[in-house]
Amino acid sequence: MRSKTDKNDAREIAHVLRTGSLSSVHTKSREAHSVRASLSTRKALLKKTINLATEVRGLLNIFGFRLPKTVKHGRFDDLVRPMIEMDEVLANAIILLLHLRRVLGHATNANQRTLPRRCRGSQKVGRPAA
Repeated sequence: MRSKTDKNDAREIAHVLRTGSLSSVHTKSREAHSVRASLSTRKALLKKTINLATEVRGLLNIFGFRLPKTVKHGRFDDLVRPMIEMDEVLANAIILLLHLRRVLGHATNANQRTLPRRCRGSQKVGRPAA
């Protein structure tokens, strides 16, 4: 095996260019990267929102409160706030989490509104799940 040096690399590159044995490589368009970045951002925001809701559920559970298994996204705060108003310690622990969850929800919605415009011409990208 030959040692790897700049001189040997240059010699190999020159040989490949001379013989034409270089194959073409497909690169994604900037638009494709943009759509992928938006979808990845949306996925991360949703994951963080779900993690915060799970954390709130866990804290409520410690204090003896239980939420229904399924709660619609917009009703989560409305269900939690009356429960935590009774206990100041619980309110201090959860209000910040609820605020962060709301901010992440707004960011997710803003990102969601831009996705259909970006994906409109693509056959491979379907509508993201809500």
